[in-house]
Amino acid sequence: MVSLSTVGYGEIVPAAPLLRLVTAAQAVTSFGLLTATVSWILQTYPALSRRRALAHELNLFRPATGPQGMSALEPGHAAALLESFVRGVATVSRDLLSFNGTYYFHGAASAAPSCPRSTWHQSPA
Repeated sequence: MVSLSTVGYGEIVPAAPLLRLVTAAQAVTSFGLLTATVSWILQTYPALSRRRALAHELNLFRPATGPQGMSALEPGHAAALLESFVRGVATVSRDLLSFNGTYYFHGAASAAPSCPRSTWHQSPA
């Protein structure tokens, strides 16, 4: 780990000038890779948060409307609600294209049965 994040302890240093250059290049490259990894991880969390928020909204919608569904709402409210859902689905879809690694992050197992069948996976028994 020391060679990935720093040039070393300083007790043993390369004597040849070419090896000193290689050591410095390795340290700069390692700092760059570490920074890129941390940046990618930090960029992934907002996409996961948006997906979780949309799933939560959709899960709250079903019991709120009752057995009548959308017909229980006034047409203006229903249209605004559907527009909000469409905007959320489009944003999550764009996030999945931009951050395709987020596809492999699954929510809690208790939330899976209430989501559409195509969005969750069961482990083989």
